[in-house]
Amino acid sequence: MEMKGDRAFAARCAVLCTVDRMTLEEQRALIRCGAVYDDLTPELLAAREAAVLRADEYNRSFGRPAQERIALLRRLLRQVGDGAHFEPTFRCEFGFNISVGRGFYANFDCVMLDGGGIDIGDQVLFGPRVGIYTTNHALDAAERAAGACQARPVRIGHRVWVGAGVHINPGVTIGDHAVIGSGSVGAAGDHRGRPHGFPRLTRQLQPPRASCISRLRNLLRSGVSSTACTPAMSRKAKSRLCALCRSISRTTWPSL
Repeated sequence: MEMKGDRAFAARCAVLCTVDRMTLEEQRALIRCGAVYDDLTPELLAAREAAVLRADEYNRSFGRPAQERIALLRRLLRQVGDGAHFEPTFRCEFGFNISVGRGFYANFDCVMLDGGGIDIGDQVLFGPRVGIYTTNHALDAAERAAGACQARPVRIGHRVWVGAGVHINPGVTIGDHAVIGSGSVGAAGDHRGRPHGFPRLTRQLQPPRASCISRLRNLLRSGVSSTACTPAMSRKAKSRLCALCRSISRTTWPSL
């Protein structure tokens, strides 16, 4: 007697079989819409191989002029803002589903599995060994062996800092200015200014008050050394400078 689970598996396999008759562009569209797809088609395997070779070329270019490296990166990724930079070694699954904004910086050993799409804003900072994973394999063992996968996009806003060793899973959205503490694991959902799914999400950074910056500039113009407490400074000058710096620190970094 055919079981309900068997019928569901057969239906999903039928979806996977249709993928074999699709072009790479059609498969990309299928993946991006969140449908179950066959992760093992010849087209996707070839696309992954091409991404590895282009990533290797970019990683080997370390130390060469910035414009050369940007040009190589733009051959690999969908969109690359000015000043974007990956420290070696950068790895991605396809590359053509990744967009990074202006001034993006990733520290060592960044990994992006971009089947579902990865969009990153401007002035975003990644610590070492940050991983973004947009695709899940099927939980059913037979389906998983047949190559069944499903992808969801990851979106990161502007001026976000993602700490070392953070893992971001499919379907996560991180809002502007967020700070994600090292070692966090992000589950699916929208994390705009709230810590759900990121237990080490810290407070958002706030710009220092204009009045504090103005006072600091005036203090420096008056001859107080910007190197802070030197023997030549008077006790009163040291006190004024230190108090002002603490005020700026409390305003800009509330967690300190």
